[in-house]
Amino acid sequence: MSDNLIEKDDKWYDENGTRVWRAGTLVYYKRDLIKIFFWLYIGQFTFWMQIVAIPVLFPLLFAKKGFSVAEIGTLWSIMPLGGLIIFPILGVMSDHTRTRFGRRRPYDLFTTPFWFVGLLLLPFAQSYWQAFGAMVLVGFAAAGSSVLDAFYNDVVPPQLMGRFVGGMRFLGAAGALIFQLYTLSLFDAHPVTVFLTIATVGFIGEMLMLFNVKEGEYPPPPAKESVLKVVGGFLKEGFANRYIIFLWLTMGVTAFGGPVMGTYFNLYFTDTNTGLGLSTAKLGQLLGMGTAIGLLLILPAGWFVDRYGPKRLWGISCFSVGVVQIMMFFVAKDHLVSRSFMPCLLRSIP
Repeated sequence: MSDNLIEKDDKWYDENGTRVWRAGTLVYYKRDLIKIFFWLYIGQFTFWMQIVAIPVLFPLLFAKKGFSVAEIGTLWSIMPLGGLIIFPILGVMSDHTRTRFGRRRPYDLFTTPFWFVGLLLLPFAQSYWQAFGAMVLVGFAAAGSSVLDAFYNDVVPPQLMGRFVGGMRFLGAAGALIFQLYTLSLFDAHPVTVFLTIATVGFIGEMLMLFNVKEGEYPPPPAKESVLKVVGGFLKEGFANRYIIFLWLTMGVTAFGGPVMGTYFNLYFTDTNTGLGLSTAKLGQLLGMGTAIGLLLILPAGWFVDRYGPKRLWGISCFSVGVVQIMMFFVAKDHLVSRSFMPCLLRSIP
């Protein structure tokens, strides 16, 4: 098929003049795009619901169990620590992998069950070390799921990437909105049930996606190199110019600010002694307001990225969120003020 394709004005057509889209060796007609986007979105709908739900549920769950804020923070730090150690290793390994299941999917297929088991164990953990063991499984699996970013890049046509990401975030936000407005209201009465339901739905959705989206063929892998040479190349290329350095700094600050805010602000809003003392249902309403605003912006943002590139949108968004964060720090002292500022603040949570 790919040998008979014709390129014209950066677009591809088959021998009959029908428009097709390419991602590496993969060739899609419009009906194929609809199918692959459907399964990718099924996985992302449930995956992003987890991404939003777990950082909210985790501190609330363990606060109910009597864990200190320091213990909760230490346990949660296992996830980014696992990513820091494991993801570069899995990234290099997947670059060298060639199987009939592809080069990215095998790693996520292997790590996703660890995520599921870890989340199943967390609600029943009664001691710090039991929770620590469950979080090690979750952190390992979360690092493995990072391979999905490379997976999307391999299977989604580059011309549609902005719109794909916009649609992905839109459906993910829809899943988050369902969680925030409805599921979170049940948490006070049924914390374990809510936690286990989110874990199960996310596991099923991601596995359905992985089994229904195929990868294409890849050229032979690069030659294997020593660990020292790989690390040296990583450091050299990772700090090759000012753009890369500033990208590292920006992503680092984002990774530092988002999870910290998402974890500790939720405790602040629900704590009856030092915080606002809101119920989880009220917290869900505040979170839902932020998600609803995001739903209105996500799809136009995808079109904007495809037309003008991501950097302008990123700059505008970061500046806006930064201003609102600073304002909220000084004025969010009660429920009414928090209701005004919280939706915009939540746009900075990944």
